[in-house]
Amino acid sequence: MSQNQPISRNDLQQLKAKTDEKKRLEQVNQHVNHIYSSVVSVAESKTITSYNYQIQQHYSTFFEKNKL
Repeated sequence: MSQNQPISRNDLQQLKAKTDEKKRLEQVNQHVNHIYSSVVSVAESKTITSYNYQIQQHYSTFFEKNKL
């Protein structure tokens, strides 16, 4: 049986922000993996030398908020 570790006041205050950031990064990773899979699929099946990914409307807000 393990004992609970104490959490500092500062860590508790930042917990929501850290949780939100982790969730955001997971979503970014999911979208990047989807785009990567699409690019690889096109590269395997076609001879074109460029690829333009069309962002779906419901993702455009997410991408706009998370661009660098």
